[in-house]
Amino acid sequence: MEKKSKKRRDPSASVPLFKNPVLEKLTQTHIAAPLCIFTFIVGVLFYYGIVEKGFELPFMIFLFVLGFLVFTLVEYLMHRYLYHIEPTTERSKKMTYTMHGIHHDYPKDKNVSQCHRFSASSYQLCSS
Repeated sequence: MEKKSKKRRDPSASVPLFKNPVLEKLTQTHIAAPLCIFTFIVGVLFYYGIVEKGFELPFMIFLFVLGFLVFTLVEYLMHRYLYHIEPTTERSKKMTYTMHGIHHDYPKDKNVSQCHRFSASSYQLCSS
């Protein structure tokens, strides 16, 4: 009895989202980019809360931890219930795969940022 070999995807490979090379390049970013952006935003908000609004440091730390926990919960709920919705049409199947399925097929793809979800879904909506 001959076994059928299942074609395996290389988890570190990259899959193009767009045929246009300019759009494709815009979906790629280094992991440090969002970290720097969010660190800057947190710093500015800490400054604003303490200096401009007069909040005390323990309260600001509480708000930071609360925000982190709420963000984590929302991220989990979106991943669990929004990104894993069963598609009903070809268009929704393509959009679901483009927004999140790529993450499961190529989990170690370092070229595609998390921003590709927005750009890919925007492209899908505008292209029809």
